[in-house]
Amino acid sequence: MKEQLATELLVRVMGWDDAEVAQERPYLQAMAEYKYDEYQQFSPGMRFIESLAIWLGQFPGEDQRTAYRFVKERLVFFSASEIAHLVAISYPDLIRPTLLRRAAKQVGVSPTHVGAVRKSHQFEVLERQCLFLGLSDGARLDVFRRSNPHLSHDQIYRTHEISDDRADGLQEDLKKELGKILGREATETESKFTTVVLMDDFTASGTSFLRNEAGKKKGKLSKWLESVKEGGQLRDLVDGETLHVCALFYIATSTAAERLHERLAAELHDVLPKATHEVIIVQRLDNAAALSEATDGDFLKLVDSDKYYNARVHDEHMKKGRGDGRRGFDEGLLPVALTHNTPNNSILLLWANPDEIGEKVRGLFPRVSRHRGGR
Repeated sequence: MKEQLATELLVRVMGWDDAEVAQERPYLQAMAEYKYDEYQQFSPGMRFIESLAIWLGQFPGEDQRTAYRFVKERLVFFSASEIAHLVAISYPDLIRPTLLRRAAKQVGVSPTHVGAVRKSHQFEVLERQCLFLGLSDGARLDVFRRSNPHLSHDQIYRTHEISDDRADGLQEDLKKELGKILGREATETESKFTTVVLMDDFTASGTSFLRNEAGKKKGKLSKWLESVKEGGQLRDLVDGETLHVCALFYIATSTAAERLHERLAAELHDVLPKATHEVIIVQRLDNAAALSEATDGDFLKLVDSDKYYNARVHDEHMKKGRGDGRRGFDEGLLPVALTHNTPNNSILLLWANPDEIGEKVRGLFPRVSRHRGGR
């Protein structure tokens, strides 16, 4: 009954005739059931069609049609099952090939001889010397662990912030398991991690992970790199001579990937000059994913309008990027929502939360911010 009432509300808001209702309702109901209803930040009892009706009700006249076309043609929504799939394929499709290439070099065979390399002690050792660390809850390491049951529980850790006791335990477990692989006690050098994969779900600008503020290095990756430099808390956990650092994101823009590659190269060289790195993106959002004047000019007029903007959104966190927040953090211009939250790099009209920034504008998928102190 509630779904029927929400659909009737949407029909009234849009002013659809019978033919339009017959055309649009099946599509909306299918997409709501398939994806959009699972959005986790809807208020209790809210579903997508009700949210869509309220959202479209903000726009007068032709603006409603423009906003609706955006939803049908440009909205990108990553469901829970889609993200879980990206998590599941990240190791076999993207991380393991890196380890196989390195092992092939040690064995002295072509990396195309995958079967031979996989059976080698060199690969077994490199695989066990690989440490997986979460940069946030978005890393979904519970799903990652279940998807790769052959990996040791003790080489997958939910956070990049590791206590001294935990670091000692990780190293002891590594030494013990390497002994089983090698058939002898592992040396002190062997009992260090040679690959570290730092994982998270999404980045559009890269600034949360590596940035420079007033001459100081900031971000989660910067903090971890500081911990493994000479004299750092975790320096003895990794082999600085052979370390390979992977920054892996399940979803990221091409812009973020390029920025992170450049910044990680520079910071890693300062910390561990002999270490290598790569940025791995499971699902890349190329430049065409972002809204542009050429393809989305009419909708961008709504995005940039004062009628649908509240300056309260431009807080201390948003000020770290370009623009005033209408086009998203650092003018990301993304039309993206994730099942658990909407990134602030997306346009404000997609994620504005009236409970946080006031009633002037409401997003289709209201975002719950991690930063509330300044609001």
